Amino acid sequence: MSTLHDFAHTTYPVTIARAQTGEIYMHNGLDPAQRWDGITAATETSGIEVPAQGTFAAAGGGSGSLSGTYKVYCRFIDNAGIPGNFNPTAISVTLLNHANITYSNIPQPVDARVTQIQLWRNTDGQEITWYLDGTVNVGTATLSPTNTDAQLQASTALRFYTADGYPNANRFGVPPYKMKVVVSFMDRMWFAATTSTDAPSSSSSSSLQSDRNTIMFSEAEEPESVPSDNELELQEDGDQITGLMPIGPYLYVLKRHHIYRLSTAGNPRADASITLVAERGCLNQRCWCRADGMSFLMDENGMYLFDGTSVQPIDGPIRDQLTDNHSGVQWADHGSLFSVAASPDNETVKFIVAMGTDAAPQNAFSYHYRMKQWCLDDYAKDIKCSGQATIDGMNRIVLGVDGGLKWIDEDDSTLTTGLLSYTYSLGEFFLLELDQSNIRRFSIWFDPITAYTITTVPASSSSSSSYTYTHTMTVNLYYDGSATPETAVITVNNENNVTTVAGAAGWVIDLSATRGYASFRFDEGMDTDAQTRRTVKIVLTGSASRKLCIHRIEIDGVQRV
Repeated sequence: MSTLHDFAHTTYPVTIARAQTGEIYMHNGLDPAQRWDGITAATETSGIEVPAQGTFAAAGGGSGSLSGTYKVYCRFIDNAGIPGNFNPTAISVTLLNHANITYSNIPQPVDARVTQIQLWRNTDGQEITWYLDGTVNVGTATLSPTNTDAQLQASTALRFYTADGYPNANRFGVPPYKMKVVVSFMDRMWFAATTSTDAPSSSSSSSLQSDRNTIMFSEAEEPESVPSDNELELQEDGDQITGLMPIGPYLYVLKRHHIYRLSTAGNPRADASITLVAERGCLNQRCWCRADGMSFLMDENGMYLFDGTSVQPIDGPIRDQLTDNHSGVQWADHGSLFSVAASPDNETVKFIVAMGTDAAPQNAFSYHYRMKQWCLDDYAKDIKCSGQATIDGMNRIVLGVDGGLKWIDEDDSTLTTGLLSYTYSLGEFFLLELDQSNIRRFSIWFDPITAYTITTVPASSSSSSSYTYTHTMTVNLYYDGSATPETAVITVNNENNVTTVAGAAGWVIDLSATRGYASFRFDEGMDTDAQTRRTVKIVLTGSASRKLCIHRIEIDGVQRV
């Protein structure tokens, strides 16, 4: 794995988007934006610098037919042929029967990606259209073209403004790197979430309130052309933009507590329409994802589905874990580091959060959206970012941690220090009445997981230590809404690959069993009072160093609530 670019600031995670032209753009709201062509070993700064005015000058030379008053601009061209804006002020020269114009002290670039410098001149008596009068390579500071007005008009032309009054020659504005969100929508790049908007919303600064509602966009099919006129303002609602979510013909503008829908027929300056569609929001640009045509988002109120016009909360079963004052999610302290990622192959979305006293996200609420079931994953490393990638032909959730990228379910102990903890609720069931033909039994079929050995070498020691992890799953039974799991009445040692200890909670399944099957009855040894129980909630907990594949679970003697 190689490093494309080291951003100087790490306050905000990097937002990455691919333009329709193929380049990849990276913004973090503090450092100069970067672009990458997907091939080279490093990124380049996005946008072309404006030439410094310096001592750039022009004068007539020789005897000839050049007469008139002319203005001249210069601009830089990069190694991909992308131009920048003109220098701030045109230089002026008046000629009378001269043979050429001699340009001196032609401004030179600082950025190494610039390879050429172009000189643009008007014709006598008009400043609407400018013409290419010459091109020099970087390092050349003088040029003496001999173009008459007639010859000049036969060269490349460039209007200073468009016919409707918008910048044209100076449309190549540097992308707004102070905006930490960038996405590709239709044939433009879109930018939002100015870093200055992190000031308290009570600030009296009108500029801050304006910035936090501003969206900017590039010219069509020119991802690095962002003139200052290319901006839209959302209504002031006391909120601030946190993300942009393109879906089909719409761009959804995400705020902390609101969602707006933006549509355009192709000219956002003239026809953009922005409508409030929901009063839920999004914590940051990394807290939404798409899977199987659905949009999953996370805001300060929890997790929900969004269909484009309405929201559907999905976090009901885990509300207690989200809101607990001591061990719950740290929405206020570390929300800027939270993220959401989907694995359509596994029909799962992971909402990655910090809980309790953790200084960074180390937990993920995993939601199986077909079964509508939740489990809580516990990691041993800080999860700095997440995403989805196709690896070995499978769509995998990729996690960014210190030391590189890790993908969920890979056979690598470094992500979880050997084990990944999980908690998975099968739901609540009515207990059917016991009789000779009706028993209560839990059965599970799975792919066996062999024991896993890791070796560690402490930094302060030259000796190593090894530990072999065995893989087990504990089935906990919670009767009649109790918060305390049922304890076993007797000790059973690996009967049908299940072990219990008298007085201890849970039935422990050996996941390394070569048969890939385990079962136990939970109607034996019950006293008279226990037989009056009405409901049971079944929760699976455990840990594994790699993917756990369960093929089937059967529960006899119950009926789903």
